[in-house]
Amino acid sequence: MRMKKVDPGPFSFLQPGWFALHTVLITGATMLGKAWEKRT
Repeated sequence: MRMKKVDPGPFSFLQPGWFALHTVLITGATMLGKAWEKRT
């Protein structure tokens, strides 16, 4: 299944770096939310 590679620009969801970035952001947001709950 060979498709012509189209450059999607900054919206390349299949890049490992993009996936890692989102994993870190989601983890950080979750931890921040839990810390915020404890403070109030």
